[in-house]
Amino acid sequence: MGQRVVAEDLIYNVTPDNVISRFSNSDYASYICVGDPGITISATAFILAAYNKQTKSLDILKSYHHRNADKANQANQKTSAQYAADFVQFVKDSEELMGFAPQLAIVDSFNGSDFYYALMAELRRQRFPLVVKFPIDSEGKTKKEDMKTRIMLGTSLLYRKKLRIMDTCRDVISDFKDAQYDSKQLEKGVETRLDTFDENGHADLLDCAEY
Repeated sequence: MGQRVVAEDLIYNVTPDNVISRFSNSDYASYICVGDPGITISATAFILAAYNKQTKSLDILKSYHHRNADKANQANQKTSAQYAADFVQFVKDSEELMGFAPQLAIVDSFNGSDFYYALMAELRRQRFPLVVKFPIDSEGKTKKEDMKTRIMLGTSLLYRKKLRIMDTCRDVISDFKDAQYDSKQLEKGVETRLDTFDENGHADLLDCAEY
């Protein structure tokens, strides 16, 4: 069982209007694939995020999640090379789903990481053309906005129905619904969210969506 969550600590309000059950490829002008690799404590997560030119919304249409630390995966431990192969397959599956190639791929890692070398090797092995951006520098600094800005943007997009999630992406939906403020930091006037790494929730899919 997960920890008891106080309603005031929850960040996002995901309504039925934010969840879709079908889509038409012709509604989308472009999309990206985002990867957040994790080998030990955190999970590895991927999403397909597409811009809907009809609704002017960002739609998350496909997702992947695997965590080596979960008890259910003790017999299914994955290496950086295996996660890299999974990411390439995720992009290929996304192309088949959408009917056209992604604008680019963003990987929440840095040039020179284990996952970077594994992904570059896998792309060469499969001779698969893919533009990949690694927005984190070698010191761990990211080009993302600060957490308060990310939270404000996420809540605004959900409220205005400009962020929608495919109903098959159940982990993404539950992670948005379960995301919590760090109450200790909130008491200091700092708006940030908890990064929970357990079998009931995680922040990795949220990290992907924030790109």
